[in-house]
Amino acid sequence: NGQWTLQIRGALTAFEYVVHQEYTADGYSTPEEFQELMAGVLSQNLTLSIDNERVELNDPNIKLGHETIVVYRLNLPSEFQTVEMKNSLFENIYKSKSAFMVLKNGVKRNLFNLEETNDYTAKVKIEDDAFVLQGQSEASIGISENILFIIAFFLILFAVSLVVGLKPVQVIHRKDSGQPIENQLKNKP
Repeated sequence: NGQWTLQIRGALTAFEYVVHQEYTADGYSTPEEFQELMAGVLSQNLTLSIDNERVELNDPNIKLGHETIVVYRLNLPSEFQTVEMKNSLFENIYKSKSAFMVLKNGVKRNLFNLEETNDYTAKVKIEDDAFVLQGQSEASIGISENILFIIAFFLILFAVSLVVGLKPVQVIHRKDSGQPIENQLKNKP
């Protein structure tokens, strides 16, 4: 209905960690004070741009819980071509990774990772009614997946051929002999 939102969802412990890193655990005494500190940390670590124009992220609605939800209400143009999101909020948490998705009517949903390897940033554009990473078309994504599948197929085929090519070790066990198998192999006629 013309209203856009930016939602960030995560474990409360992750949000506590980043607030404690910035302000220490003694920096607040009530949930409201924690939310104020969290809003400050969010403003320092979130950047959203639409068609290369930075969007102001103000007044987050923060709902604390095991899954903490942060919601920003945004005024965005009805039509746009690119979205860039940077979320370095959890970058100091070992191997942190978050997912980014843009939901727009008539446009296919794709999930993009924000992680250390891409500096917790994804810049996506609309191409053929789908969001794709800028500089990578949807067709090239399919090709790279097909190439990976073909490589994996040949590696498995190679491994199977190695296993089939090995000659099995012959183990003889005589039921009529009371000797252990090792002795049976030594005494083999």
